[in-house]
Amino acid sequence: MCLCGPGYHLVYLAFVTIFTNRVVIGVQPQSLYVASILTLPALTFVKISILLFYKRVFSIVKFKIAVWTLIILLGAWCIVFIFVSRIVINRRVC
Repeated sequence: MCLCGPGYHLVYLAFVTIFTNRVVIGVQPQSLYVASILTLPALTFVKISILLFYKRVFSIVKFKIAVWTLIILLGAWCIVFIFVSRIVINRRVC
């Protein structure tokens, strides 16, 4: 029985190997690595776009300062968690 495709979480799938030109590629660890690295910037850009929308709607100076502060914090959050997730995944894989 193949447990793959939509509806199944990547963590619960069995380790699947693909044989191409005598090279064995493990699908699950690489997919998990790429998904975790790409999810963080995507979430960060969504949050920043919402904050920029709020900045445009509410044009109070204090609110603009708060929005730019949160944008800087979100950027720092993204960078830190990308490095942390790389460290955690590298320890799991190795």
